[in-house]
Amino acid sequence: MNFLRYLCIGGTCTLVDFAIFIVFTEFLGYHYLLVSTASFSVAVLLNYYLCINHLFTSGTRFNRRLEILTFFAISTIGLLGHQTILYCLVDLFNIDTIIAKGVATISILAWNYLSRKCFVFRAPQFSRK
Repeated sequence: MNFLRYLCIGGTCTLVDFAIFIVFTEFLGYHYLLVSTASFSVAVLLNYYLCINHLFTSGTRFNRRLEILTFFAISTIGLLGHQTILYCLVDLFNIDTIIAKGVATISILAWNYLSRKCFVFRAPQFSRK
């Protein structure tokens, strides 16, 4: 159930990401990697807000400051993977930027969900002795 809710939240964020990406690359002519970084960042901010309000319980593992830092560190790793895939598909394999953006986004989906679930919002585990 949580993964389905994450897909809905992620879908919303992906729409925002793609809308920004398309407007700034296709209509305004900005470089796709620069725009992808900015649109991904906006989507991550929205994703954090939606996740703590509709999916995960904030503050279960860390205080809010450490939670935010961990969330954005994980997102930065996701962004690096996303940008690498995007660059390879567009510049090395000459794939259309919109299609490449879709492939890169789908490729990073599992990383984002699992790492946020396991490392950021999971309740602390106490060992039994």
